[in-house]
Amino acid sequence: MDQRMQDRTPVVPCNTPPYGDDHVYPMTANGSNTVTRNTAAPTTDTTPGEAEGGVEMIHVHMHDPKANAQYKYPSNYISTTKYTPITFLPKNLLEQFQRYANIYFLANVIVSLFPALTPIHPSTTIMPLAFVLAVAAIKDGLEDLARWREDKKANSAKHQVVREGQITTIQASHIQVGDVLYLRSGDAVPADLILIASEKDSGEAYIETSNLDGETNMKPRRALACTKGLQTPQAVQAARITITADPPNPSLVKWKGTLEYHNNSAPLPLTLNEFLFRGCTVRNTGWVYGVVVYAGKHTKLMQNLKKKSAKRSMLDKKLNKLIIVIAIINALLCIGLGICAVVFKNATASNSFYLEEFTNEHNFFTWLFTTFTYFLLLSYMIPISLFVTIEFCKAAQAQLMQWDDQMIHEGRHMKVKTSNLNEDLAQVKFLFTDKTGTLTENKMVFSRCRVLGVSFDEMLYPGSIGDYLQRSYSQPLPFHNEIVDFMLALSLCHTVVLSTEEGGDYEGQSPDEVALIRMCAANRFKLKAVAPDSVTVEILGREMTYQLLATLPFSSDRKRMSVVVRTPQNELVLFSKGADSAMLPNSSANGHISGKPWETSDMVTSNWVPVLAEELQSMAQDGLRTLVVGARRIPEEEFERWSPKFQNANLAMKNRDTKIEDACKELEHDLELMGVTAVEDRLQDQVPETIKFFIDAGVVVWVLTGDKRETAVNIAGACKLIDINTDTVFHMDAGDDPTQVQAQLSKLASEVGKPGGAPLVLIIDGETLEVVLNNHRKDFSQLAEHFKSAVCCRLNPLQKSKVVNVFQDGNNIVAMSVGDGANDVSMIQAARVGVGIMGLEGSQAELASDYAIPRFKHLIRLCAVHGRYSMYRNSFLIQYSFYKNNIVSTIQIFFSIFNGFTGQTLFDDWLLAVMNVVFLFLPPLFAGIFEKDIDEFVLEKDPQLYLEAGAHGGFNAISCALWALSVIFHSIFIFFGAWSTLVRDDIAYERTSDLWIAGTFVMTAVMTVCLYKAALHLRYWTPIMIGSMVLSAGVYTLYVVVYSMLFSVFARTHFYQQAWTLLADIKFWLFWMCCLGFVLSIDYALLYIQRTMFPTYRDKVRYRIAQESKPWRFKLPWYVLLPIVLIFLALLLAVIILHATWDEPTEYSL
Repeated sequence: MDQRMQDRTPVVPCNTPPYGDDHVYPMTANGSNTVTRNTAAPTTDTTPGEAEGGVEMIHVHMHDPKANAQYKYPSNYISTTKYTPITFLPKNLLEQFQRYANIYFLANVIVSLFPALTPIHPSTTIMPLAFVLAVAAIKDGLEDLARWREDKKANSAKHQVVREGQITTIQASHIQVGDVLYLRSGDAVPADLILIASEKDSGEAYIETSNLDGETNMKPRRALACTKGLQTPQAVQAARITITADPPNPSLVKWKGTLEYHNNSAPLPLTLNEFLFRGCTVRNTGWVYGVVVYAGKHTKLMQNLKKKSAKRSMLDKKLNKLIIVIAIINALLCIGLGICAVVFKNATASNSFYLEEFTNEHNFFTWLFTTFTYFLLLSYMIPISLFVTIEFCKAAQAQLMQWDDQMIHEGRHMKVKTSNLNEDLAQVKFLFTDKTGTLTENKMVFSRCRVLGVSFDEMLYPGSIGDYLQRSYSQPLPFHNEIVDFMLALSLCHTVVLSTEEGGDYEGQSPDEVALIRMCAANRFKLKAVAPDSVTVEILGREMTYQLLATLPFSSDRKRMSVVVRTPQNELVLFSKGADSAMLPNSSANGHISGKPWETSDMVTSNWVPVLAEELQSMAQDGLRTLVVGARRIPEEEFERWSPKFQNANLAMKNRDTKIEDACKELEHDLELMGVTAVEDRLQDQVPETIKFFIDAGVVVWVLTGDKRETAVNIAGACKLIDINTDTVFHMDAGDDPTQVQAQLSKLASEVGKPGGAPLVLIIDGETLEVVLNNHRKDFSQLAEHFKSAVCCRLNPLQKSKVVNVFQDGNNIVAMSVGDGANDVSMIQAARVGVGIMGLEGSQAELASDYAIPRFKHLIRLCAVHGRYSMYRNSFLIQYSFYKNNIVSTIQIFFSIFNGFTGQTLFDDWLLAVMNVVFLFLPPLFAGIFEKDIDEFVLEKDPQLYLEAGAHGGFNAISCALWALSVIFHSIFIFFGAWSTLVRDDIAYERTSDLWIAGTFVMTAVMTVCLYKAALHLRYWTPIMIGSMVLSAGVYTLYVVVYSMLFSVFARTHFYQQAWTLLADIKFWLFWMCCLGFVLSIDYALLYIQRTMFPTYRDKVRYRIAQESKPWRFKLPWYVLLPIVLIFLALLLAVIILHATWDEPTEYSL
């Protein structure tokens, strides 16, 4: 501990106002020019322990564990894990069996455990399900293990607390509510604290909240005046403090409480000005003391760690519908095959003596047992490996997005928060975007201003205001005093602080305010010091200190902030700045604050409101952000009456915010307008090109902003949202008049209904939009589908989310919201796909988003490249998985015709079990990760490809029907081709085919056709894809060979030596070649017909790219000749097979 801290003695006057003697407390005249302080305790209207809404407040007693024990506050131990070693298995299994597919496969396992019902070994159904469950459990377990390690690191961190007058080091998990922590600069805050003292005499401290909300700028905090003197551990230990505060809640922008010191003073108000969040870092302050008010799970950080509501992609919803359809078909087939078994038994089996036992069974039980048997046998219609494979693919796709070096800006990579929505990125129909920080840089640069009759352009002539004032000292110039007052207002009315770092700049939560202060400094009004009760400004080389009496904070309701200062001339002045909609209605008739206007000026007027309003209009048309600056002299008596009300409002525990607003409004009236400012927020690079791409792709783009109509329209024009040469711009500005809104909606409907009309762009303000959403929601949503684009101005965050919900509720469309600030969070969460821009307004939008990108221009690559690839990849993966499984199931159905519908399986149990999870696992997996149907650079330049993907996609009713036809055609050819080949078995050479050889014969054909089918649909061949194909074929061959070498597997010997008999048969090889050639020729012929007679836009683009890259490939019509050659080869092989097998029929058959 440094000597400076040890030597200090506590200065803790109990009756000291909270922020010092000259803060916001009423000033009382004593009959002369001397001003005395009124330190009488204010009254409150709040019952102790009662909060707003009747919720109980919490009470924290510093250094009194016994008093705090009655409230049962949690310890500071944190746990963000989902599982414990005991609950992991049951809880994880419970979560996994919430999927209907897993329940379906569990039912298969249960059925397979009954010998009378199952035609296969139970282990072949148990092991695939166990594999799927194990993979998912391992994934969940590893994620939870990482969370546990982070928790352990946080809980075991060492921190210093004051105990028995000494500073002691303990673990973070042992910190309790009521403890006083001693933190140094750079220390992370381990719990929610109330600042009571710092190394600075003023009690000030600075924190960085980047770990909490992503904002890297330093935020000032300051202790109350009655506690800032607690400078030693002994003084802290001796103090008796009770804090009453809001119950734990996640709000980072609202908090209130009171502090009682030594039980003999009135409660003093606490706000976020004294609050240190868990997770923030102490900066630019040697040390601080803070009382723990919330610990562990009650802290703001932990309260905000709530899992976002799960979002499901449109593809997932279609997949669920497909599963339901196939499950219904499966059930109908099982019932139908059960009925066929009963018919066979009564018609055929009754005449066969060797089926006598089968015929003695009652028809109902025959139907029941056969139905359950086929339920198990046809369970492969739903691929169990699909759900594991698609999770792997989506995770890999997300990683490829994050590795994309085309989506990096200033070292920041894009982030994927929700890989479930990858394919939805390709199907966006509505794009809702914020303006500031999303379309613009959010790097504010002061542009120009007008002070009554004088205008200054700081972009063209930097420092022109200071030069003007300097010249006016030698030669009087108009509006000198007014310009000084204007600059003084900007220098005093703000929340900017000076950075204490070497060479530091100004720090502020609002980039607009920082831009204004930098402009003032460049014009010789330099901010020199900011204290809790004063502000020092160097004005034209002379330092002046102004006493700060009250700060009226900015609010979205008032849309302005104000300060009350006492000038060196002992005058009370209210300086205010805010939006024109809030300032102009509260202005007085004349336009300056100085004693009288310049009588020699030609620009003097008695009312500056119209002049400044016209200037505001001009600034807004240039796309600038505007503010109006005003002031008012306040009589001492008025301030004395007002100050207690403001103090009581800050102390109120009920409706504090409302009372503060009311108190502020009492003072902010009759403002004398001083001037207007304009700050430029430049567009990000390639914003116009990005918006044009999406509009050309059929996406309706909405800009949702709180700016003025003129500013929003100007920005919309600059970013190509509006084309004044071709578009029809329709303005809706009826305000809150329902009749006018209805009339304008009718006119809008007539514009939409015009045949061959120009593209329609809607401009609407917040008031009108509120009426539309409340009274005409459905009609408006239908009309909006015909807009080219829209601009909504003067919106609040809630209205933004309402607009998004209009197009989300009950519609099967994908709406995307893009934003960068905390005010965009509700809009991002409401959209089906939320995208956060890594901007300068913190990371709350990024944290709430599904995808976070550094720049708006990266939307093209995110959606048109990665989103489109993901959609086609996942669509192929799903449909191919059903294709390969349903070929097997369809062949089983065909085989039932020849085995009397007994439920006998054609394939070996283990061949079936590992087909999905081993043999045919890699090709669809790698295709789902690496497949590219068209080069990336083409996708980024051609919006029509994105339009086609969104309109048709790769997974729809037509594509599913085509895959189903392929299943039927391929299964018919494979089964009946194999049957016709094996029905005339070659007995002469003592090689006979039994059931399992026939099954392996057919399975080999299935493997060949499935691998070929995958190859036919792939366009992007890489070593990985080629290797997956070769490996799949090799693993299958090796498996069959090794399996046939085993004499017994689970006490079963049926497969022993089967491979050798099969491989030695020439008919096996001939059929394998015939199968490949015939299927290949038919599929290629159909593909040729589709691409030449019914080409899609994608086919045309592929053809054009191929011609440009390799024109020699098209000199010969290979796509015509190849099918003919293959068909000829297939016919030749068929003749060879017929010749080899032509003989008298034998009794042996399948």
